Amino acid sequence: MTHLSVVCLTTYPPRECGIATFSQDFLSSIRKIYPKARIRIAALNKKGIETPKYPREVCWQLDQDNPKDFLELARELNKEEDTFVVIQHEYGIYGGENGANLMEFMDNYENNVFTIFHTVLPKPTDSLREITQRIIDKSTMVQVFTNNSKMILDSLYKTEKDQVVFVPHGIHPVVFRRPEVSKPRHNLDERTVLTTFGMLSRSKGIEYFIKALPEIVNRYPEVIYLVIGATHPVVKKEEGESYREELEALVEKLGLKNHVRFVNKYLPTEEILSFLQATDIYISTSTSPDQAVSGTFSYALGTGRAIVSTAFRQAKNIITRKIGRLVPICDSGAYAKAVLELLDKQDLLPRMNQAAYRLSRGMLWSNIGYDYMYFFEKYSKTKWSFLPKISLKHLEKMTDKNGLLQFSKFSNPLPESGYTLDDNARAIIACIKIGDREIKRRDELKKMIQKYLNLTESCRGLNGAYVNYLIGDNLDVSNQNTKEDFQDSLGRLAWCFGELSSCEWIDEEVKSKSRSKMFKLIKEQIKLDHIRAVSFSIMGITAGETNGKEFEVVSKLSKKICDSYDLHSGDDWWWYEAELKYANGIIPLSLLKAGEILKCEKCLETAFKSLEFLRDECFFDVVYVPIGQEHWYKKGGKRSLFDQQPEDPTSSVMAFMEAYRISGDAKWSEVAMRCFSWFLGNNILGKRLYNDVNASCYDGLNPEGVNLNQGAESLVSYLIARTAILG
Repeated sequence: MTHLSVVCLTTYPPRECGIATFSQDFLSSIRKIYPKARIRIAALNKKGIETPKYPREVCWQLDQDNPKDFLELARELNKEEDTFVVIQHEYGIYGGENGANLMEFMDNYENNVFTIFHTVLPKPTDSLREITQRIIDKSTMVQVFTNNSKMILDSLYKTEKDQVVFVPHGIHPVVFRRPEVSKPRHNLDERTVLTTFGMLSRSKGIEYFIKALPEIVNRYPEVIYLVIGATHPVVKKEEGESYREELEALVEKLGLKNHVRFVNKYLPTEEILSFLQATDIYISTSTSPDQAVSGTFSYALGTGRAIVSTAFRQAKNIITRKIGRLVPICDSGAYAKAVLELLDKQDLLPRMNQAAYRLSRGMLWSNIGYDYMYFFEKYSKTKWSFLPKISLKHLEKMTDKNGLLQFSKFSNPLPESGYTLDDNARAIIACIKIGDREIKRRDELKKMIQKYLNLTESCRGLNGAYVNYLIGDNLDVSNQNTKEDFQDSLGRLAWCFGELSSCEWIDEEVKSKSRSKMFKLIKEQIKLDHIRAVSFSIMGITAGETNGKEFEVVSKLSKKICDSYDLHSGDDWWWYEAELKYANGIIPLSLLKAGEILKCEKCLETAFKSLEFLRDECFFDVVYVPIGQEHWYKKGGKRSLFDQQPEDPTSSVMAFMEAYRISGDAKWSEVAMRCFSWFLGNNILGKRLYNDVNASCYDGLNPEGVNLNQGAESLVSYLIARTAILG
C-alpha cells in the first residue's frame, strides 16, 4: 500500500504573507489526520523581497516571474505516479499578466491538481475571466471559502458537476475563555477591548473605525482599540510606513492616544490568538466588498468573539445578529452605532461569543484536514487509507500474566493499579471484533481472550456474585469494590459473554458456557433501573441468533428503555434520562438491535429520534464534541466541554454505524466517521488521541490538551471504535 503524496505550490513561511501562513496551517492539518503523508512545498519567491531561509519541507523554490521554473516543476512531478498538487491561488503571486505564469505548470502537469481560490471576483475583466477559466479547466477540483464564491464560479464559468467545493477558511483550536481571563496577560485589565489584526495596507480601512471611536469612548471611556500587525512587506517596499503614520496622526488629532494601541509586529499565531481571547468585540474593517475570505475574520470567529464587520462577502455569509453586526463599508457612524448597541446590552456579548465559538467549530483546521483526506481518497489512483492499521502493540504491553492492567503512567503499565472486570470484558469484545476482520491474527487473539476470560472468572466469588476490582499478583479483592456501583461492568460482561457465544472462531465449549453465563448474569445480577447495564445486556443477547425465550428477555429489557424515554423526553429533550452522561450512544444502539430482531417500530422510532438528538447535542457544526465528564449535561442546564473520554466517541461510532446499516442512509456513516475522527485529531482542540508510535490511545481531552496517560479503557474503546469503522 502506498501513502498519500502532496505537493503544495504556494508562498510559504517565513515569507510574510497571509497565503504563506494559510498554507503552513493547511498542510499541518493534513499531517495531523494522516501522519504518514508525504508533503512537500514548491515555494514562490519574488525578486526585490529577501529570499527567506525555508524549512526542509520546501523542496523547490520558484521565481514567480520566471515561467521556466513552473515548466521544470511540472516535468519533474510528472515522473511521480500519484502526487496531488495543491495550488494556493491568488492572481498577484504567480507573475505574468494576472498570474499567467502559473499556466506553464498547469498546462504541462499530467496528474491531479486541486486549486484553492483565495479570490473570486463577481465581475472579472475579460483577461481575468480567461485565465480563471483556464485554471478551472486544468483543475481536478476547485475549492472556495464561501458558498457565494461557489455560486459565482458555477455561474460565470464552465465547471463540471461537483468540481467546485465549498470548504471554509481554517481556524486554530483554542479553549473558549471569557475575555476577562486573558486580559491581564496583555495589561488590559478593566479595559473594554476592541481589536483589528492583520498586515497593514490601505485596503484595511482602519481609519474609518478610528473616526468612530470618539463617539464610542464618550460613552465607554474604558474602551481601547488594538491595531495588531506589521505593514505588509510589499506595501512597505513601495511606500514605507506612510499608512501607519497617517493612522497615528489621526489618533493624535482625535485625542485618542489613551484609547488606541498599535502593535507593530508580525506576531506568531499563538500570540495573535491570545490577544483575540482578550478581546470583547472584533472589528473587521475590509474596504473590498468582493473579498471572498478573510483569515483575520475567521481567526476572530474561531476564538468565540462577537464581530462588527463591514459587509464583504464572507462576512455577509456568516454574520447573523446572534454573533455580530454588519456595517456598510467606510461608514464610521455605522461602526459607532453597532459597537454601542453591543456594549449597551451587557448580557448580549457573552451569548454572542458562545454562539460564534460553536458556529465556527466546523472551520477548525483539524476538520479541514479531515475534509481534504476525503477528497484525496476520492481522486487517488492508488489504494491507501488514512485510517490507522489495527495494531495490538499497546494491548500486548498492557497485558501481563493475569490479564489487562487498568492504568498506565504515560505509556508504561502500572501493575499496582490492578485489573478490572470492566476492562477485561471490553478487551474480549475488542479482540473478537479484530479477529472477525483479520483471520491471520485469530490464534494470537484466542490466547489473549483466554487470559482476559480467566481474569473475569477470578472476579466471580464463591456465591457467583462478581466484583470489579482486583489487585496484586494474587488477584486480591480491592476495597474499591465497596465504594462504587459497578452495574455497568456487569452489563459489559453480559455483552462480552454474548459476543463470545456468537463468535464463529471461538471454541464451541467456550461459546456454550458463555451463553448460559450471560443469561444467568442478566437474570440474577443486572438491575433494570440501570439503563446502561440493560443496554449492554441487550447488546449481548442480540450478538447472536435468538430463540423464543430470548425474545421475551429482549422485549422486557427494551420496554424498560422505551419507558424511560417516555418518562424523560419532551420539550426538545429526546433522551432516556434527565441528563446526558457517558457511553451515551450505547442506549439507542441497543434499541436499534432490539427493534430489528423484535420487528418493533416503537423501538426503532425511539432509537432514531434519540440519535438525532444525540447528534445535534454532540456536534458543533460538523465537529464531534462528546459530553465532557467535568459535569453531566442536565436537561435545561449547560453541557461541559471537558473532560472528554474515548468511551463516548466509541459508543457514538457504533450507534451511528448501526443506524446506517439498518436505514441505508449515508448520512449516518458520515456522522460515524466524524465521530471516529475525534481520535485522529478532529476535535475542538485539534489534538490527536491515537498514538501512532505505540498504537495506544490517550486517556482524554482536557482544556490543557490530552491526558498523556494511555490506560486500558481508552485503548479498548479506540480498538472497538476502529473495528466498527469500515476501511
